[in-house]
Formats: sequence, structure tokens, C-alpha cells
Amino acid sequence: MEFLSLSFILDSLPRLIQRATAAVLDDLPRAFQLPEGEIRRGEKTVLPDKVVREAVVNAVMHRNYQRQQPIQLLRYSNRLEVQNPGYSLKAPENLGKPGSQWRNPVIASVLHEMGLAETKGSGIRVMRRLMKEAGLSPPSFDSDRHNDQFAATYPFHHFLTEADIAWLGQFRHLGLLEDEQRALIFLRETGRITNSDYRDLNRVDTLPPASASRACAIWG
Repeated sequence: MEFLSLSFILDSLPRLIQRATAAVLDDLPRAFQLPEGEIRRGEKTVLPDKVVREAVVNAVMHRNYQRQQPIQLLRYSNRLEVQNPGYSLKAPENLGKPGSQWRNPVIASVLHEMGLAETKGSGIRVMRRLMKEAGLSPPSFDSDRHNDQFAATYPFHHFLTEADIAWLGQFRHLGLLEDEQRALIFLRETGRITNSDYRDLNRVDTLPPASASRACAIWG
């Protein structure tokens, strides 16, 4: 696991965002690609650049600055996690829907005016879209009101690989639906899954009864 704390970077917020984003991108795994019509292969980070920037921006924008606790950027072998003090003022099930609730309206306004943040209330939607276009599983978000903490997880994983299908073979006798198979792979990669994660993962508005709970029961 690689760890970066924004408390170690002393600078103005705009430059801090740029430096933190660059540091994360430099550390991310890279994949080689050969664009159509090109003769030289290039490389790209496993997460889209814009997703990383928006993840850092969201943490800076919504952090609870009354707490003496830094934003933490944690890079695991299979995911990026961004943790910041300050639970979401917006209900977890409404994250990504139009409308914003700001803890730091002045900071948010400045970042929007400078073009560092997406249109108000659209950052999570943009990240979900970009990760879908990159063939990645969607990000997940965990808001802990009791501990005043928020965590966002960005998997490096593509659904479903041949290795995933082989791994799922051990559960063939359970007759898993495709949605449940995706949930189980997500749970294996991140260690947790919520009802909101399940809906994002399978792009459904309503959750089938006990679907996320069944995945947890199989995994646990």
C-alpha cells in the first residue's frame, strides 16, 4: 500500500490539488496501448486522469476543516481510496443526483470558478461515467456520520475478466445471477459492498430483495 497525506503538502489549495493529483497519477499502475492508426504504443494510467483530479477536489471541497485530521490518499494494488474528515451532508443514496450540499461554500465556489471542479453537484456523476467508459467498475462511497468520516474507493478492476469467471466457478452450484456475480467480484476487490454500491454496479434504480446481503453472506 502506498500512502499520501495532504497535510504533508503545504501550498495554496489550487496548487495543492494539482500537486496531489500529479503525485497520485505518477504512482498509479500504467497499461500499454496502441491507439488505432498509430505505430507507436503509448501508456495510460489505470484510472482516468480526470477521475483522480475530481476525487482530490471532492475531498478538499467537502472536508471538515474544524478537525485536525488530514485527507489521506491510499493506493492499494487493486484500488485507490480517498479518505477525508467530514461525513457527507447529502444522503449516500442521493450522491450523484443533481443538487449540492456544501460544507465549505466559499472553497467550493472558488474551485468551480477556477475550473478545478465540475459543474455544481455533477462531480460524482462525471466520475461514474468516466469509469464506465474506461471499462472499470464504478466508484463506491462510504459516509460515516458517527465518526465524521467519508471514504471513496476507485477500483482498478475491469468486469468480468476470464480470471474472474474462473474464480466464480466455485459458486456455480448457487445459481448466481449476473448482477450477483458482479457484486461478489466487487466485494472481493474492496472488502465491502452497500446497497448503493450494488445499484451503481448494476445500474439499477431499485435493489432486488437481499441481493447485496446475499453477496456478503457468500463471501463471509
